[in-house]
Amino acid sequence: MEVLYLINTLSSGKAELHILTFYRHLKRAGAEAVAYLKEGRGSRSLRPDFEGEGIRMVPLGSKRVFNGRHLLYAARLVKSERPDLFHTHLPQADVAGFFSGWLIPSVL
Repeated sequence: MEVLYLINTLSSGKAELHILTFYRHLKRAGAEAVAYLKEGRGSRSLRPDFEGEGIRMVPLGSKRVFNGRHLLYAARLVKSERPDLFHTHLPQADVAGFFSGWLIPSVL
């Protein structure tokens, strides 16, 4: 099963730590991918932690707060990956996920 998570950053915040912990369990069940929009600023990145767990990381776009390209990158990723489950966390990822979710069968 492929689970695709879309999240704003990989900063060491609550949502990011939640996904890391949850993904450790999903990985044991066969889940495959995680995505993010940009690297966070001001706190330690969790990217090495995700990669240390063998979780594939897919950067989507620039280090700017938000730009329209994120919508395009997220849509391309969803279309190419065709995940079994697509989930978003935090506002920027939610917006990109909302538009990308139209490309696959989904439940809102």
